[in-house]
Amino acid sequence: ERRATRLKQLSKKGPGPVFHLDAGDTLIKGFATKREDSVRTRAHEILRLGEMVGVDVWVPGPSDLVALKASTLRHAAGPPRISATWTDATGNHLLKPSIIIERDGIRLGVIGLSAAPPPDSGLLMKPPIQAVTDALTALPADLDMVVGLGTITDTQAEAIASQVKGLTAGITTRGAAYEAPSHKGEQ
Repeated sequence: ERRATRLKQLSKKGPGPVFHLDAGDTLIKGFATKREDSVRTRAHEILRLGEMVGVDVWVPGPSDLVALKASTLRHAAGPPRISATWTDATGNHLLKPSIIIERDGIRLGVIGLSAAPPPDSGLLMKPPIQAVTDALTALPADLDMVVGLGTITDTQAEAIASQVKGLTAGITTRGAAYEAPSHKGEQ
């Protein structure tokens, strides 16, 4: 309710449109249980609530794969999700690499930058610089802004900022102090 209220306030204040972007590691943050059914139930509820409050796009992070396995994450209800960095063993993306969101005459391109998936997920991580470069090539040139969004490390984000031209901004949830998820068990 607080998020929905705040978003309505921001939308009314202006001066421009509000884009609701979720950078990831959302589904089990701050939730401790060993019961798989509790984690999955909570994860699906968070996805439902995210859609309800108008999340425009969500970039899943590694802990989200702890909450829901890759195939469930791909097909579950909820906000649109993207990742230019997560691939299967053959190099196919788990999710669309990017999305275009249009609001009030502004066209925003968002590129998903998920951090390295857990080793037992069956996914690989495409190098972030290559992922951004490929995604930028696929996006139309007439966008008003292009944002890299996700859970990559500060070091990876800094490398992208110094080596890749074409991003307006980068927004990440991680810092050098991030600890990889350690939950084990059937997903």
